[in-house]
Amino acid sequence: LKPTAISTPPGSNNAIPRSCTVTGDIRITPFHCLKKVKASVEQYIKDLNDHIIPNQILRTTTYNNYVIQESNKEKIKGLVQLEWIGTGARGVATDLKSLGHKALCDAIYTVRGSVNPFSLTGSLPIIADLKDQGFDVQITGFGRMDAYHAANEYAQLSEFAQGFKVLGQVVATLDS
Repeated sequence: LKPTAISTPPGSNNAIPRSCTVTGDIRITPFHCLKKVKASVEQYIKDLNDHIIPNQILRTTTYNNYVIQESNKEKIKGLVQLEWIGTGARGVATDLKSLGHKALCDAIYTVRGSVNPFSLTGSLPIIADLKDQGFDVQITGFGRMDAYHAANEYAQLSEFAQGFKVLGQVVATLDS
């Protein structure tokens, strides 16, 4: 889980808020089933809630047992809730033995003088759909990895020019 935003209702700086919302995403790798991952996360949340009980957790005061007793009122117990937003996207791995992968690596080597294939996680659901339909999908980019998803993301025009040369080389290779 990658938490990307945390929010609480307005209040004073010296008061613990009644709620806190953490929003984020879960990136799964290609070899895991989305339904199983979701079921596992839901079970983790259930286990957390089932075990937030006084005396069953490490505590040093009566105030950190996640249960608040206000005078003449019902106890308020800490609770973790999960809400899935959207349907989710499954991971996909490209075929490293395909003609497309070989053509791409050869083209990058021809244009740049070296090739260093690597993988990272992201969410491009159409790639998995195209692979399921039998397409030889490969993913590549020619921006700056050190500026990837940065607030001031950028790339050099010369790198895009290399990208177009690589694309032309791939098309020429696969078209022959």
